[in-house]
Amino acid sequence: MLENRGDYFKERIKELEKEAEHLQMQKQEIKEIITLSTRIFQNTQIVDDIHNINEQLNIEYLRLADVKMKIEKYNEINDLTKQSNEKGKEILEKTIEYEAEYNQYSENIENIETHFQNLVQAAYGEDGVLNYSYENDVKKRSSTGRIKICCQIADENSHGRLYMKINMFDLALFLNRIDNNTGCDLLIHDGSYCKPNPGAKAKVVNYVDNYLKDAEKGQYFITINKSEVEETDLEDFRKKKMIVAEFDREHGDEHRFFGCKY
Repeated sequence: MLENRGDYFKERIKELEKEAEHLQMQKQEIKEIITLSTRIFQNTQIVDDIHNINEQLNIEYLRLADVKMKIEKYNEINDLTKQSNEKGKEILEKTIEYEAEYNQYSENIENIETHFQNLVQAAYGEDGVLNYSYENDVKKRSSTGRIKICCQIADENSHGRLYMKINMFDLALFLNRIDNNTGCDLLIHDGSYCKPNPGAKAKVVNYVDNYLKDAEKGQYFITINKSEVEETDLEDFRKKKMIVAEFDREHGDEHRFFGCKY
């Protein structure tokens, strides 16, 4: 791909215009030759020259047709270049329009980023990174459209921290909806919350629980194994009556969900 197609086409157009001007001059010369040949044909009485003159005329007409065809091609290229420029202008205008629309949500974006920072601080006492940015380069294609999202925490390559990062990203969006009283005020994290970092999980759950109670709205449901949190945190959840349902896999599975073993 060329780095700057606009400049390339402009230079190419100039070259084609010069060549077209040269061809126009050739066309004029050919017309003059045809005129002269026609005049000779009309004025001469020499029968022997008629055949030669007709052959010359045919040659010149073929050359003239070739010149006309090339001029039409150059004009077609000019039209395509104009269309390409107009389409590029349209893309640029749309990009600017979408960026202006994106900027209208700057407060929401800042709020989401702040929630993520607070959740990482609550879980690990560290700083996390969550940045939204708008890609306004019309030459690129982004896998997330025009909005680029960067979300990172320390040591996120470990299994526990990676899943905690994903959960905290979800929670940042969820708490932003709670703040703005918009969208779904329910979030469900179904399945194991991941066994590593038991202390971090309990801290996040307590943080969200306190936030929703202060806001007096919103529901956050999670399913976790008892082994994924410290016993002291589990007991604290029981005292606060945060546990909706608790099932035990011991004692021959008699207390499992529906009393059935799957």
